[in-house]
Amino acid sequence: MAEASDERMGVLLFVLLFLMVYELMHALVFWGMYPLLANHPVLPSLVWCWMGLLFIAFCLFAAMACWHLLALITKKLLPDLPLLTIHRPAGAALVLLVTLCTGLYGVYEATDLRIEKIQLNSEKLPFGRERLQPDLLVATGDIVDAQMDHLIPLSELWHRIDPPLGKYVVTGNHEYYAGLDQSLDFLKRSRFTVLRNEGITVKQTVTLVGVNDPTGG
Repeated sequence: MAEASDERMGVLLFVLLFLMVYELMHALVFWGMYPLLANHPVLPSLVWCWMGLLFIAFCLFAAMACWHLLALITKKLLPDLPLLTIHRPAGAALVLLVTLCTGLYGVYEATDLRIEKIQLNSEKLPFGRERLQPDLLVATGDIVDAQMDHLIPLSELWHRIDPPLGKYVVTGNHEYYAGLDQSLDFLKRSRFTVLRNEGITVKQTVTLVGVNDPTGG
């Protein structure tokens, strides 16, 4: 009975210590560092690294707790077997070591980005934009996404495509994610006619109607 009581006390102390460390780190990051690093590019990386390390440690400790529970059940069913548990200080140290190594490896991977070029050829698609020669080009949204600073070459590409009946586009939800004003500016610089809850008849031939994405407004 005394051993079980000591074990429950150890678990309770671990939970209290974990919550205390979490609150201290939370206060340090969001009340101490945030005012100092507001609008600094290092702040998002710091926050995401802290959350990632916490998630990894939580998953490992949860796996350790499940293993310990399974060992207790096995011990109760088969008293002659030893208690095969890793619920010991060495196990906690191993979890912290694995968390630290995993975090360092993640930082290495994040700073060692590689780009691979994969070319897919298909007889079902025309080779090159010169052979397309469309009469009318319609884009149904989500042309931009997140960062806008890499889209200048894409805008130049759209300039080279000039169908006789024009180019028309509607906004998708990703245009709102990237910033609506920036997205509209990019689309207009790419010589698109943006249809926002409006319609247009092209050369008295076809009528196009554009509706704003409902998730963005």
